[in-house]
Amino acid sequence: MASKLASKCYAKKKIFDKRGVNPTMKFVLTVATLMAIASLWTIYESFNNVDNKILAYVSHVLISASLLSVFISLIVNWRTKVVAPITFNQMVKNDLDEFFGAINIEARQKGLEWGTIDGHYWLELKINLKKEPVNPAVK
Repeated sequence: MASKLASKCYAKKKIFDKRGVNPTMKFVLTVATLMAIASLWTIYESFNNVDNKILAYVSHVLISASLLSVFISLIVNWRTKVVAPITFNQMVKNDLDEFFGAINIEARQKGLEWGTIDGHYWLELKINLKKEPVNPAVK
């Protein structure tokens, strides 16, 4: 049973590790980069066409929008709570503790208690010898 829980945790951990960057944030930063490139191009064209002031204004609008979107994404990332990544061992221990929590309700009546120990790779079975057996005929 423990190996089945460990394999489920491994699959879950692999999914967490492959997550990556938020797609919305990728899109915003890609658009901001494209606007910055377009702004540079319009600045270059406005230098070639000194009479055309519209290109200079367009470049200012593009670079302003680009900087604003980058600044907003910076604030959003700064305000977002960063969740510390959980290790595989912690994930397995949490799942085993949850599993044993359900089993131990019945096992305590028999004088048994399953558990795990932080930082170790074994399961612990505590036997309470002072506990009376459920069936009094068995001694």
